[in-house]
Amino acid sequence: MNLADYLAEKRGQHARVAREVGVASAYLSQMASRIRPVPPALVPALVLACEGRVECWDLRPQDWHLIWPGAVGRPGAPEQRLQVPPRSTVAAADAAVMSAVSSPAAVAGYSNHFAHLP
Repeated sequence: MNLADYLAEKRGQHARVAREVGVASAYLSQMASRIRPVPPALVPALVLACEGRVECWDLRPQDWHLIWPGAVGRPGAPEQRLQVPPRSTVAAADAAVMSAVSSPAAVAGYSNHFAHLP
């Protein structure tokens, strides 16, 4: 269940959850409407305040499995697969980084940055 639906279920639910989690009601609204992301530090308190009906994967759908790997495989958890970029993409990114870091302009800029130090 998403946070917005949970908060809209009963009158007073929004104020109760905000109070239990220790955040302003407006901030809770912004998180529920996904205007602002839910900070990982607030997720456990929100799950408890929502009586377990809103889970970590509902609050942080993009990265919940990286932050709470113990939740992977729990009943109701979405299936997660490790997405590895194609080898050509990784090689191209590595080459771009290495050429930028080792270019004469980068080395000169780095040296000039510290020229004022004794």
